[in-house]
Amino acid sequence: MTTIVIAGDTIASDSQMTVGGCTPHYGVKKIYDLGDCFVGIAGCASQANAVISWLTGGRVPEDKPNFANYTEESCYQLIGIDKESGEAFAFSGADVHYLPLPKPYAIGTGGDLALTSLNTMKALKVPLDVRLAVKMAISGDVYSGGPIKTFTVDRKKAKTDRLKYEAKLKKAEAKAKKAAKGSEEGMISLEDLEIIFEAAEGED
Repeated sequence: MTTIVIAGDTIASDSQMTVGGCTPHYGVKKIYDLGDCFVGIAGCASQANAVISWLTGGRVPEDKPNFANYTEESCYQLIGIDKESGEAFAFSGADVHYLPLPKPYAIGTGGDLALTSLNTMKALKVPLDVRLAVKMAISGDVYSGGPIKTFTVDRKKAKTDRLKYEAKLKKAEAKAKKAAKGSEEGMISLEDLEIIFEAAEGED
């Protein structure tokens, strides 16, 4: 009951939620910015949200959701695009395993319609337009609708941000080690603490 599309460096979605199979609500958020990637979700919201919570909570292997004993079928779908590499991926199945994906790729009830549109564009040798692909899916899928949301990765910016973060983290680690050894500066300054805490909070 959704259309999520990835093509090139862009991910797009519809924004309709269908309640009880017949009552549509619009403006629903289906694409999330996780810092290093954008992910789109479809299907079982509780399962998809559990996966997103794990992805944003440090991605500790021991804490990864497992739906093997879930009372409902593992029906969530989650695809994403890495901000730096532009690679598409999915987390799938009861054991939430990682899968690399080809591009273009689409999921949800309107996914096949969107992918057909993209393949037609490719055959006609015109630029792939994910917004148009979602629009075409909406026209043929009663479970997709509402305003279309798009997010495009900026690979150069993502790399710059990562390098800045790594430099900041390295500086924070050096200061922490120096403070731990009891340097001539004595106690850790408030500025140093802020650098250390900010780096720790931003760590995946």
